Amino acid sequence: MYACLFNYENTQFYNNAVEQPHYFSFGYGFLFNMDRDIYIEICEHIEKNWIIPSKQSNRQFALDHDVDESIIRKILSGKRYKIEVETLRLICESRGLSLSDFFRKLNS
Repeated sequence: MYACLFNYENTQFYNNAVEQPHYFSFGYGFLFNMDRDIYIEICEHIEKNWIIPSKQSNRQFALDHDVDESIIRKILSGKRYKIEVETLRLICESRGLSLSDFFRKLNS
């Protein structure tokens, strides 16, 4: 199992073997238990905390968050969507959040 460390400031990605094979780190000091699916958790968080409460159409939510409407449909599909870091960054930034703030909320 590998940990993926993301350093946004330098836009570099690293894949390094780790001794604890069931954890995933985004390089912000957060470890996520890989026994739960991080992609599902990210999409569920966006859906439950941002999309549904906004009461906007998928199209309007996508426009307001600088992403394509198909991304919003994938997030809402209930299937495992591997959201790209850049897409997540765009959504977070349009809400005034950094990626580290997002993962801090997700991990709490």
